[in-house]
Amino acid sequence: SLPETALSARVRTASWAAHGDAEGSGFMAQLMAGELPAESFAQLVAQQWFLYDAIETAAVGVADPVLDRVAIPEVARAAALAADAAHWFGPDWRDVVSPLPETVQYCDRVRTVAGTWPPGLVAHHYVRSMGDLSGGPMIGRAAAKAYGLGGEGVAFYRFADLDDGPAYKARYRELLD
Repeated sequence: SLPETALSARVRTASWAAHGDAEGSGFMAQLMAGELPAESFAQLVAQQWFLYDAIETAAVGVADPVLDRVAIPEVARAAALAADAAHWFGPDWRDVVSPLPETVQYCDRVRTVAGTWPPGLVAHHYVRSMGDLSGGPMIGRAAAKAYGLGGEGVAFYRFADLDDGPAYKARYRELLD
C-alpha cells in the first residue's frame, strides 16, 4: 500500500467519487448489462478517438520526465480506436463523425496544458491510461458480448503489445510519486 502522501495515492483518493459516479452512470450500467444501443457505443468509440488523438499528439511534443517514460507505444490507443471507428462507421468514418462540444472542450484543455503545464498532460494521460488498463478489458468483453463481436470494434480495450500491465501501472505510480 502506498503512503497517503504519495501523489498517486492522493490522485486515487481525490478521483474515487468521480470514478464511482462514472462507473455507476446509466450509460456504463447499460453497456455492462448489454443494453446500450450499438449506435451509442459506436459514438463512444468515436469520441474517445478524438481525445486519445489529442493526448497522444500532444505527448509527442512535450518533454516531461514522467511522460517520456510512460507514453509508450504499447499503451497508445488512438490507432486501436481508429480501427474500431472504421468497424462501426466504415472506412470513411472521419468524414461522418464529429466531436461533441464536450469532447472539443476536453481536447482543447489537453492541448492547453500540454503547451503551458506539462504535468497537466501527465495527469490526463495517467487517469486515462490507468483507467483503461484497469477496467478497459472488462468493458471490452461486455461490449464484445453485447454486440456479437469477435475482435473487431473493441481493439481499444485490448493491450496485446503490453507485456505486463500490472508492472506498467506500478512503474507509472512510482514515477508519478
